[in-house]
Amino acid sequence: MTITRGTDPWTLCNAVRERLRHWVLTGTTTVEAKTGYHLTRDGELADVRLLRSLEEEPGMPRLHVTFFPAHGVPPEFFGRPKEYVSTAASWLNDAAMAGADGVDVYCDNQQFTTDDAHMLLSVGQSVGLRTTLHACSRPRHGAVRMAAELGCSSVDLLHETDDEDVLALAATRTPVVACPTTSLHERRTPPVRTLLDHGVPVGLGTDHNPGQSGATSMPLIISLAISMFEMTVHEALNAATRGGARALGLPDRGTLTPGSVADLVQWDADHEGAFAWSMGLNALRVWHGGRAIN
Repeated sequence: MTITRGTDPWTLCNAVRERLRHWVLTGTTTVEAKTGYHLTRDGELADVRLLRSLEEEPGMPRLHVTFFPAHGVPPEFFGRPKEYVSTAASWLNDAAMAGADGVDVYCDNQQFTTDDAHMLLSVGQSVGLRTTLHACSRPRHGAVRMAAELGCSSVDLLHETDDEDVLALAATRTPVVACPTTSLHERRTPPVRTLLDHGVPVGLGTDHNPGQSGATSMPLIISLAISMFEMTVHEALNAATRGGARALGLPDRGTLTPGSVADLVQWDADHEGAFAWSMGLNALRVWHGGRAIN
């Protein structure tokens, strides 16, 4: 946060542009990009506008912009998390007007409570934002069940859960996004096999963020998911494509069907099994809207 606040907008924009360019060249044509490292109204809204402006440039992936002011409590509100939650809630309509697609809350024992998350997400829904929950708190706090009942677009990470959480997600068909690199860092693994067996839609993500996960390669994430989460190759490929699109509410992505956007990737592989062992398969060619970009 300190570095982000202290970096001039031009430098910040160039750094984000390079990362997005790397994503699309490695085969990811839609990226969910989140704010969350300014934690001030003007800074967070500027980040939304920055991402929207980059999306207009040639060779960039399509973006789903998630407003993430509840990523942590900024130093200005130290010891006053409830006040910060109320303040952040007042920014959500402006975020939607600036071009944000969704809102996320980091719900953790040391961050924001389930009640905090419910309030922010409810306000987000009222202004037309899709809602996501970083569900990192222990099951007894009820965050996952709250997200399912509220109709959140997805519940992410899910390193702490129980059978009641799984059943709630299965009953509401709430998508879960699992991130293998974060699981490695946290040394905790979500119950992906159990979720799949109960019919819960699962997506895969990089959770690319400073100091924890520098991955921008979805083929790497697919390989890790197969080895760590007991997923088959087909399950992991489905989670990385259709599953991710479902979590973002994008029915025109993730499948080769009439009416979908023509975003295609030619992989350096003889068959899909290569995703299991390559640990970072190369994209030979990427098409964005039917047009080759490399």
